[in-house]
Amino acid sequence: MHKCGTSNCPRPIGISKKFRNVKLMVLAGEASGDLHAAGLIHRLKELLPETHFFGMGGPKMEDEGVELNYHIQDLSLIGFTEPLRKLPFFRRVMKEMIELLEKKKPDLVILVDYPGFNLRFARQVKKRGIPLVYYICPQVWAWAGWRIKKIARLVDRAIVVFPFEKDLYHRVKLRADFVGHPLIEVIGKEPKGEAFRQLIGVENGEEVLGLFPGSRKEEVKRILPLMLEACRLLSKKVKVRPFLALSPNIPPDLARSLVKGYEVEILKGRNYELMAGSSLVLVASGTATIEATILGTPMVIVYRLSSLSWLLGRLLVRLPYIGMVNILAGKPLAPELIQKRADPEHIAYEAWRLLKDEPRRREMREGLLKVKKVLGGPGAYFRAAQIVAEVLEDGGKG
Repeated sequence: MHKCGTSNCPRPIGISKKFRNVKLMVLAGEASGDLHAAGLIHRLKELLPETHFFGMGGPKMEDEGVELNYHIQDLSLIGFTEPLRKLPFFRRVMKEMIELLEKKKPDLVILVDYPGFNLRFARQVKKRGIPLVYYICPQVWAWAGWRIKKIARLVDRAIVVFPFEKDLYHRVKLRADFVGHPLIEVIGKEPKGEAFRQLIGVENGEEVLGLFPGSRKEEVKRILPLMLEACRLLSKKVKVRPFLALSPNIPPDLARSLVKGYEVEILKGRNYELMAGSSLVLVASGTATIEATILGTPMVIVYRLSSLSWLLGRLLVRLPYIGMVNILAGKPLAPELIQKRADPEHIAYEAWRLLKDEPRRREMREGLLKVKKVLGGPGAYFRAAQIVAEVLEDGGKG
């Protein structure tokens, strides 16, 4: 069995001996992209020692020694309209990234999600004949299926984290590999939820409620007040103890200003412990829904965009659900409260229904376990690193 933890790694390890002084350009634009790019880079350093990494990303990539020209705190946006207001800034970033591409002439470029910027940058990479790998392909199948063909024209290899994506890309003649979802590896051995509950001193009959309002400032400002007011309403019926999971991207001062007047405790750096120890979590649609799925924690999905972004989304998105857990389950496993329905009364009601109905929560946990199984096993970063090494060896022709 290989180091990746499976018997079917893309190619035997040892490929690193063929490469010295490799230059890899990596572009991630959000917190989840930074996390997964860093995990991939960590494994690539094992396969390809003496590699120089540069590009744009966040603190986790920086910790792995990546030379960053732009930081994700300047790049993270939500919705369809917010990027329009920052067009001059993004044009400047694009110009500087193209100049960096020409100056450093990387042996390979790795794009991580972030489609609005990365798909445009991919055209520049293609023009220069540089091998290009897309890791964690953007979910264009949800809102712009035609862009799958565009990705196929620009990318040499796709690395996907949901099993159904592989077939979508194969249909347009792009070689795509399903490596498993890296969060299986990131979360690792399940945090001890009961130990966490003991640590924070949960009283008998007290329900721990985890609040996960997102990782972007605008997102948190829009969603957290709804969650907080829902907790206040819920506390009239159930003895709840809410905790706010604070993303590293959210300034503590902003969080403190938003929770002022509410009985909620702020936690930083203990997201998985909180999620594992919660009776229920309120989550913004996104990465947190997959994390809760892996940990088997019942959830209510809450999301709200600006009115214009929502209208544009309604025109573009063709899926019946917004939460990836429900998309993978093929049914509304977790309640979704979106836009107008994402009001404190609805949120409190759905949370109350789940908290008072243990059989329903147990049924949800069983459904979450089934979804978790389709996400693959540990070793996703290593399998992805081997694919990158293959593309380097083949010069993008594999």
